[in-house]
Amino acid sequence: MSLLTTKRALTTVIVCIVTASLFGQINTKRLLDNGRNALHFEDYVLSMQYFNKVLSVKPNSTEAYFLRGIAKLELEDYSGAKDDFSKALECNPFMPALYYAKGFAMKRLGEYEDAEKAFTKALEFTPENTEYLMNRIEVYERQKKYDKALDDINFLLSKKSTQRHKAYEMLFLEKTQVLVEKGDTIGADAVATQAIRENPKYAEFYSAKGLVSLLLKKDTTARRMYEAAAELGSKNISTYINLGLLNYRAKKYENALSNYSKAIEIDPNDRQARFNRAILRCEVGDWNNAMSDLDIIVNNHPDIDEAVYQRAVVALEIGEYNKAKQDFESLLRKYHDFLPAFYGHAQACEAIGQKRQASIDRYRAAKLEYDAMNGKLKRRKIVAAANIATTKSVIAEATKKFETGNSDYYNDKTRGKVQDEKASATMRKDFVLSPYASNELVRKDSRRFLPIVEKFNQRSGMKLTMTNNDIALSEQLSSIHFADIERIDKELSKSISDDTKAVLLTAKAINYIILQNPDSAIAELDNAAKNTAENDELWKLIRFEYGAAINKRMEIRLSKGESSDSKEIEQIREYWTECENDAELGLYATFNLGNLCYNTGNYKEAVLHYDRITLKDKNFADAHFNKALAKMKDGDFDLESIKNDLSAAGELGIYQAYSILKRLLDAESKSRKN
Repeated sequence: MSLLTTKRALTTVIVCIVTASLFGQINTKRLLDNGRNALHFEDYVLSMQYFNKVLSVKPNSTEAYFLRGIAKLELEDYSGAKDDFSKALECNPFMPALYYAKGFAMKRLGEYEDAEKAFTKALEFTPENTEYLMNRIEVYERQKKYDKALDDINFLLSKKSTQRHKAYEMLFLEKTQVLVEKGDTIGADAVATQAIRENPKYAEFYSAKGLVSLLLKKDTTARRMYEAAAELGSKNISTYINLGLLNYRAKKYENALSNYSKAIEIDPNDRQARFNRAILRCEVGDWNNAMSDLDIIVNNHPDIDEAVYQRAVVALEIGEYNKAKQDFESLLRKYHDFLPAFYGHAQACEAIGQKRQASIDRYRAAKLEYDAMNGKLKRRKIVAAANIATTKSVIAEATKKFETGNSDYYNDKTRGKVQDEKASATMRKDFVLSPYASNELVRKDSRRFLPIVEKFNQRSGMKLTMTNNDIALSEQLSSIHFADIERIDKELSKSISDDTKAVLLTAKAINYIILQNPDSAIAELDNAAKNTAENDELWKLIRFEYGAAINKRMEIRLSKGESSDSKEIEQIREYWTECENDAELGLYATFNLGNLCYNTGNYKEAVLHYDRITLKDKNFADAHFNKALAKMKDGDFDLESIKNDLSAAGELGIYQAYSILKRLLDAESKSRKN
């Protein structure tokens, strides 16, 4: 059971602590703000550098310890997080959120008894807190304290506020699961029945009752429940795996194949659904399709012996003798006494003309058979049969829908797939000045070397390029930028010319932008502008960075759930518009303006900006890609022009464009058929 909503729950805790905190020195407040900004942008290592600086000044800062603990949680340093939460509690033992966070860290470490104590302590302050109770239910179950878990579940179900909470349905599923684990299958069946009465439109209640019916050997009821769940659009893979098994038992093979295929459609990487379908395909003689399924399983999971064995058997059937020989050999390397593998290997060897090896295999198999008959050897079996989805995989998968954060307790294999889908339709980021750029899989032009930037590098001592694929800072890299700011401050303390001073102040501002500190960056740019003439080459670079700093500040505000500021938007627009006519910065300023329009919902204006770029430079892949996305968002552009933009972006190396293009073509084809 995994009921913790990692990021949202802990973010809520952050808000509570921030609200309750009293700040001391203004510079400490600024450091905390910078650290929080870095957290919002998932620069966890950088954020810890800020919190370390706070703690060097205020070693009893509850908030700094807490926020650093959050960063460590995100980096899966649960021991370090637990230590930080413990230190925060030493500073302030009266904040329930700290006990909750510490309990979460201990739960991830498997320290369930201590986690239980931490959640219980948090509940002393707020006895009806749903999040705290949900987590205590989990650790009770982990310790097999089923009665205590049921007490908490029943308490939450009795609360009127819970009935309006998104966890209400999940609690019924949780109660069903706890009763099954306790061995009270009859009680679990009653709860599942009650749940269906409470909400007859919720698919996973039927799935849960289907499982309990299976455990009670009521196959007819189970099939009816699973069919109802499927009809209501269940996304629980186990619904279709178990329905497939029930249809298989009823010899409804076509229906069973359809059920397994639906499960694979939900998650193509689910081994159980794919293996069950492969076995059924073997049984009906669909050897080639069975081989396709088994290839996928074995290629991804070569340690699954049942799949390797079954693939070898299928390879014999379709005449792929070398493949069968290799699979049997891999099994015999692990199991020297596995009789079927010797016989299969002999058959494969004979088929490819290796008769001597076939004879040796049969001799060894006969000897093993003799030893087994005389009690000298236990027969080894590798079972290859369709399996029922387990209790946890059925109910926990439905329970998992309550989670909004990351969890490593239950199946999270669809997570990467969902992220890939999102990534394929994510706009290309703004161009910024940065010393870092990560190369993409296909494109190798992440760095754009501009003469104006190269001159600035020579004068400032920095190594900047124009990029829209910059990276999160490591601890070492963030330290370099803090050190560079100190270097610049030393240079500024000397007697230097105004133009040199302007260059150094601009360099200092860029360091602050990279360190997610836009307010300090803007202050340094103000000073730089005072020392720069408007006709100076540096002036345009300063204006470009003004736009970047204000845009960064706005992004931070939006990431906190605050609304955008129209005055800031106009400022960003003004600064980047000033740069549009520059021979070197112009295209990048125009691109960023397009992104600004895109992000504020002005899709038609965004398209105009991207169009201006592609008219000047038809090889500007990012502009083609974002233009297609803006047209799709707007909805008023013809499909052909969107496809042309995606095709151009894909041709120029943005391979994600082809994924979107394929979906558009599929939708177009489906529309024509209808």
